[in-house]
Amino acid sequence: MLNICGTDSKYKLDRFYVWVNDVPLYGTNGMSLRSEISDSIVKLLTVPLSSGNNKIEVSCMNEKGVESLKRSVDITYNPAIPVKPDLYVVEM
Repeated sequence: MLNICGTDSKYKLDRFYVWVNDVPLYGTNGMSLRSEISDSIVKLLTVPLSSGNNKIEVSCMNEKGVESLKRSVDITYNPAIPVKPDLYVVEM
């Protein structure tokens, strides 16, 4: 679980972004916060992790399109039962 907190002293928040190992968790447009109609947000998220080291980054954007600096944390995940990842090969 990841606790996300964001605030803006002037404008309402529009969306926030979460990347896990440089892959956007909610797509390139992030998660919309427009329905919240608020200048601050606190959310508890479940974030899928890969075995080993994981880099999680978050940022927030206000209604004017200004994005915060990214904050990051490194988390090492060692599952009790190791899972083999899928491997996909594309030939061209």
